[in-house]
Amino acid sequence: MAAALEKFLCQYGTNPAARALVSKLQAVLAGSRDPELANDPDLYYRDAVEVRLLIEGMK
Repeated sequence: MAAALEKFLCQYGTNPAARALVSKLQAVLAGSRDPELANDPDLYYRDAVEVRLLIEGMK
């Protein structure tokens, strides 16, 4: 999964929302379950919701 995120970042890394989403997913993969990850203003609204749902589902 980490490799897939890196590949995605190489393709879409110039987009601030894409960079924000990848950094949040990398944090979750590293073990973070902090709901504040979804509060990044650079995330698109739907991505913030998905990050929040992912974290809540892992508790």
